[in-house]
Amino acid sequence: MNISHKEVKQLTQKLPSKSKYRNIVTYRCINCGSVAESLRHECVSCNSTNIHRFDSKKEAEHYDKCRIMQNIGQIKDLRIQVPYVFKHNNVRICTYFADFVYIDVETEKLHVVDVKGIETQVFKLKKKLMKAFYNIDIEIA
Repeated sequence: MNISHKEVKQLTQKLPSKSKYRNIVTYRCINCGSVAESLRHECVSCNSTNIHRFDSKKEAEHYDKCRIMQNIGQIKDLRIQVPYVFKHNNVRICTYFADFVYIDVETEKLHVVDVKGIETQVFKLKKKLMKAFYNIDIEIA
């Protein structure tokens, strides 16, 4: 089935704006943390083009919390969307992208955090793979 760009736009305009199944996409500047309009625009505060798309409002809020913790020195090396590849006998099984990875300054412990509304079966499997391959427990925010 081949649908034109115009038809896709018409179909998506008919969707209810407050649907419970529709993600609220949020954009944040990675440099200063301010809200950005989209990936195509520069940050109004610092003119940076380093904009990240968060899949949900909850994930963007968790990023804000992590930035504050990093600024006051509780955590360090904050990274977002960090890939973990699962390979066995040189065969790639799958890849898990951790929402947030950082190190606690006080304990020097690595934290791998995933922001979830609900735990899907695929996530539960990848959580077990993380424990088996990397000996890392995923924290759910």
